[in-house]
Amino acid sequence: MRMKFFLLFSVAFAMILIGCSPAIRDIPAGFCAKKLTPSGWDKTILGAGQVDIGQQDNGSYTSLVLLEVTSVAVKESFGQSVNGGEDHRILVGKTPVSVDVYVRMMAPQDPERRNALFAQITPIKTGVDRVSMITVEQIYKQFAQMDVRSGIREILQKETVVDSVTRNLGKLNDELGAMVIKMFKRSGVPLDVQNVTLSNVKMDQTVWDAENQKAAALAQVEAINKIGAALRANPEYGLFKKYDTYEKIKDKIGSFTIIDGSPSGIVIGK
Repeated sequence: MRMKFFLLFSVAFAMILIGCSPAIRDIPAGFCAKKLTPSGWDKTILGAGQVDIGQQDNGSYTSLVLLEVTSVAVKESFGQSVNGGEDHRILVGKTPVSVDVYVRMMAPQDPERRNALFAQITPIKTGVDRVSMITVEQIYKQFAQMDVRSGIREILQKETVVDSVTRNLGKLNDELGAMVIKMFKRSGVPLDVQNVTLSNVKMDQTVWDAENQKAAALAQVEAINKIGAALRANPEYGLFKKYDTYEKIKDKIGSFTIIDGSPSGIVIGK
């Protein structure tokens, strides 16, 4: 009887210990976190490390919400449509241009502004039980992305030729950065801008093809002009070119005989 009582007591005690065991969660480097309790947000912002969020109690529990606090660059791409989608290229003058713009930013370091982020943003699930996350990109997309993309278009479309974009990258980066900072302040975007960088400026392929054709035509005109100048300077140059042409034909098609009708009577033999 005493043995049975001891066993039952041991099992009950073990169950109590299991029920009271800590629920440890990690706060990774590059993140801070706050506990969201059944009664609301805990006041303390936690740094990287481990934290006990406690056990569930009749369906009530505390969860952990991570906030990304490292510097993050978000790429805004303006390019040709894929699979019939919308064409996002920017017109510089009348030339469609593909371009990437990187907006680098981070969550504010001020504790009051960080606290406000937890209340403003709906966190996304991480796959870890009772742990969710708020990312810099998520904040940016919710508060700023549409206005930033419109501002980028407005600035780049002021340029009249593509060459002015590639020649003035530094100036344009400064303009884009000032635009984003101003827009963030005006709209109350809860992020700090670090820099904005223009990259991968490319003209549409049809423009490149046209430029290549133009360059080839100019090269051909230049070659013709050189031949004309040589003929004017030395009439015998024409005879040389004709003989050279015959030699090239012979190399391609094999042996043949041509009797030239000119007074010089050139014969290219078998």
